[in-house]
Amino acid sequence: MDKLIVFSDTWDRQFPIPLPPEPLPDPPKEDFSDDSAEADAARYDVVVAWIDDKMGLPQNVALVNRVSSTNPRVYMLCFPSLPAFQAWLEQEGFMYISILKLITCGRRPKDGDLKAAENVVNFRDNDSRMKSVPVMVYCGDPAPHQALIKRGVLVTTQGTTFYEYCTKI
Repeated sequence: MDKLIVFSDTWDRQFPIPLPPEPLPDPPKEDFSDDSAEADAARYDVVVAWIDDKMGLPQNVALVNRVSSTNPRVYMLCFPSLPAFQAWLEQEGFMYISILKLITCGRRPKDGDLKAAENVVNFRDNDSRMKSVPVMVYCGDPAPHQALIKRGVLVTTQGTTFYEYCTKI
């Protein structure tokens, strides 16, 4: 897990996310006797799963690059839909549950439309393994998502809040 991974529902929807021009330094090496996924997970303090179908927008690329380039112990994963995130979670994601943070956009036309953020929070709340995972809605219009604040969700339009959320350990 030495690079940014962007998951897509179909190959023709791969999002080009340019990484910084110079390779990121590897996180501090620790002595792991095996190359297991559990050992790989120990290299990171935070795993951020961002569910957004607009990852190719310049402002989103800039946010991912800023977090990734300044915080080598923060690992960012990008998913275009809640089902894509759920598939990753079932395959390997649950081993990261203690260091996982979720970010969702407020609206995804093919994934719940205006209920996309609420669907992510409902998924979190209805899975006993996910109840302690924090969720942030990063969107252009916070008004439709105000009810989620009462459910412990951070709702913001600010890039600085996005960065702080991702990097706070």
